[in-house]
Amino acid sequence: MTPTTQVTGRAPVGAYVRMLATALVGAAAVGGIASLTRPENPWLAFAVFAGCTLAPMAMLGWFVIVSRYTVTVEPHAEDGVEHRWYEQAACGAFHDIITMGGIALLVLSVSRLEVTGSTVLLWMLILAAADVAVRYQVLKRRAVQ
Repeated sequence: MTPTTQVTGRAPVGAYVRMLATALVGAAAVGGIASLTRPENPWLAFAVFAGCTLAPMAMLGWFVIVSRYTVTVEPHAEDGVEHRWYEQAACGAFHDIITMGGIALLVLSVSRLEVTGSTVLLWMLILAAADVAVRYQVLKRRAVQ
């Protein structure tokens, strides 16, 4: 299927319907899997997980189905300064995460503090995202000045 509304930048209504259907099915699948792993209250688990994943599933559906009608692809997007800022920020953040992980491992080993794996992964993800965002803004500010 080729995009027919590229000139106006608007997607047909059917694309949005397919996007919403994809989001609902994806969120229901995640909720269903969560309810199978939590037998003590499966309906609550289904509702919470489906509700929390509905928006990301809708974004994924928009990206896969609708964006081909509404987004014009820039042929030289990799040559832009923003792309270079992001690459530099991500590379720096990667090294920071490795360093922070090593330091955290040392501290946890010495202190004998026990932390669950999901907590550690959550904090690493939060710190990595914050690190990339801060580094990107610093690079952007340095370039503007």
